[in-house]
Amino acid sequence: SWLPVVSTYARVKPLTGGEEVVAARLAGIVRYEITVRSSSQTRPIGTDFRAVDTRSSKVYNIRAIVNPDERGAYLIMTCDDGPVDG
Repeated sequence: SWLPVVSTYARVKPLTGGEEVVAARLAGIVRYEITVRSSSQTRPIGTDFRAVDTRSSKVYNIRAIVNPDERGAYLIMTCDDGPVDG
């Protein structure tokens, strides 16, 4: 089961959409960029976590995390809304 780790404001930006084969069927996948401020609470987030929009209850699988300015001000998570892993 999943447990809440951190609650913070974020910018969710849709990037692309497409289809992938999942369990021998086509599944629609949309990729997103989720941007959060870097902090002691958000830096431990990894690809084994998932993000949840508390307003809509939409769940995102975190696929990659980058520090775009290399100064640690923000973290950008590349996510998708496909089938939940784990």
